[in-house]
Amino acid sequence: PALHRLNLGSGLTMEDELLTDGIEAIHVLFGIDLDGDGIANQYKSNPTVAELAIAMNARIYVLVRSVDKDPQYTDGKTYTLGDLCYKVGGGGGCNTLTDASATSEPQKYHRRVFSSTVVLRNIAYRAQLKP
Repeated sequence: PALHRLNLGSGLTMEDELLTDGIEAIHVLFGIDLDGDGIANQYKSNPTVAELAIAMNARIYVLVRSVDKDPQYTDGKTYTLGDLCYKVGGGGGCNTLTDASATSEPQKYHRRVFSSTVVLRNIAYRAQLKP
């Protein structure tokens, strides 16, 4: 797994650029302020256009995996990214973590979840806040 981005190159072609290895999943939840008090009342991963207009922040989750296997380690954890979960082999309503290069040993990697909440500069939202 890796994180890539596409850049517009010369001749109007898209060029793939590797940013970093080991990124298995990224998930974003948008904080929606339903009553205009400046505090998110709910977090949604698939907000409507109207809900995005009143989004005040975003919670960003990243699931990172070690590049190399550790033969002495067995990963049996469940990783929670907001309203999603991931688990080696799946199960319990979670998404499955696999390794395409070695499907028999995806549990031999160390994993970690990082998260951060960022404030959105949402002009439409700020204009409707209650004084």
